[in-house]
Amino acid sequence: MITSDDVQLVRLLSEERSIAAVAKRLNLTPSAVSQRLSSLEDRTGLVLAERNYRAGVTLTADGAFIAERAAGVLVELEVLQDELYERRGVISGLVRVIAPFGFGRNHIAPLLGAFRKAHPELRVELRLTDNLVSIQTDPWDILIRVAPLRDSSLVCRVLSQNRRLLCASPDYVRRRGAPKLPEDLANHQCIAISEDGARSSYWTFYSESEGEISIRLQPCLTTNDGETALDWAIAGLGVVMRSEWNAAAAIASGNLVELKLPGWSAPEAPIVALTTKRLAHSKRVSALIDFLAEQVEMEH
Repeated sequence: MITSDDVQLVRLLSEERSIAAVAKRLNLTPSAVSQRLSSLEDRTGLVLAERNYRAGVTLTADGAFIAERAAGVLVELEVLQDELYERRGVISGLVRVIAPFGFGRNHIAPLLGAFRKAHPELRVELRLTDNLVSIQTDPWDILIRVAPLRDSSLVCRVLSQNRRLLCASPDYVRRRGAPKLPEDLANHQCIAISEDGARSSYWTFYSESEGEISIRLQPCLTTNDGETALDWAIAGLGVVMRSEWNAAAAIASGNLVELKLPGWSAPEAPIVALTTKRLAHSKRVSALIDFLAEQVEMEH
């Protein structure tokens, strides 16, 4: 007899092609995964995977057949489970969320805790990362991004609009003055942030009369952490471009001032929640996204 756990195991093997990687996703030891695979092969009388120490795991034709059918079977089981919980008026199961470090730590994490408190049968996993590569390799149900949507295959819910602001400390402005045009930034100390593993070498601005312009930076300071960049700006070390959600408190307290370029603005970076078209119909996923949208909008 083949169980849902067996089907999930073969599907993961088709995706990961590694016993160790599958073990990590199932929170098991590699030996336990190997034993489960061997047990499944004994029960079916089929060789489902070829093991190779160097090349990893390659599914046989029989293993590939099960993996192909597995996706539909697991979706139906998930839908059935959601419907059963919905009949009880309960939100349950597992929701895996990936969010960027800064916004995720300061805003998403507390909201997930509040949602879990309201729905005690729900399990929530939060992974904080600014690395898009991990998004392609790690499983997730909801992806929080502070950026425009580029992948139209995903379902997007805007949680809040979000401007990008040029900021500097009052002390820096007194010493160096404030830029009036994008080109003026060439004469200023700029603090850059490397996002998604790539250095941000350009700042882009838009004007209704002149269109879009990109300013190449020669940053005096570069970091992959937005909070560090903000702290450097507060210390008077240069000009930084940060999301409104990140810089608003420092501006309100007077530690930073917004540097406005008349007629010019930076492209907005809305705060969005992304999910797949299949998961958009999951009660636990849709309920959590609705909750995040309501709460984030209230905060902003």
